[in-house]
Amino acid sequence: MFLLEKNAYSKVISIFSNMFDYDITVKMALTNNQGFIYVDDLVNPETAYIEMEWGFYYLSGKYNDQFLNTVINHILIDIVPKQTIHDMAFIFSDSDIWLNVIDQKLVDYEHSKSKRLNLKLNKEKFLQQKSTFEKLPENYELQLNTEEEKVDVLYMGNWIGCCERGSTGTIAECDVFLKENHRQKGIATLMCTKFIEYHLSQGNELTWSCWEANVPSCKLAIKLGFELYKESYAITAKVK
Repeated sequence: MFLLEKNAYSKVISIFSNMFDYDITVKMALTNNQGFIYVDDLVNPETAYIEMEWGFYYLSGKYNDQFLNTVINHILIDIVPKQTIHDMAFIFSDSDIWLNVIDQKLVDYEHSKSKRLNLKLNKEKFLQQKSTFEKLPENYELQLNTEEEKVDVLYMGNWIGCCERGSTGTIAECDVFLKENHRQKGIATLMCTKFIEYHLSQGNELTWSCWEANVPSCKLAIKLGFELYKESYAITAKVK
């Protein structure tokens, strides 16, 4: 496989056309020259692989077994064992052929095929539902950081979580974290509400992605007025 120069990323937009419309990570890579892209041919690529630093990997295009073997070895041997963010590889594709073969090739690793839900905010539904949200409990404080375009939540002055932006341009993907012992109190709902209100004021589109198995995240998205617009699949492999 060959490393594509960042000024040539436009060459693979057509290869990832199916993912481009719904996967914000793919869009970030191709429109903002992020990550690394490898191809089967530098002049006329038919197969491509996107590698993002937080552990998401994307394959698309004409099936190429040799290319796939190189990519899998690169991910599982060269990348994941050396990174500290997590111990998993998340390999996405818009093709069942790619996913089925990847599934077979990872027989020696603990892995599974996982469904990822991609949602967009329905502004009208959000505005209707936010009036039903309970008030922020005592001793909690929400802080809007316009420079980083995120909302932090404090408990008695101590940071306990945030809703931050997981994308660039005019699309803002909600990336939510809240310490476990502060959950189930409506804190995440209000934190995300403030985040959404800010980005709507900036004219941004709001998106949300979550694994189907992450029921709390999916429920929170729906509560906030997000609606499903695409399902995607990945092979998640535990490699440490």
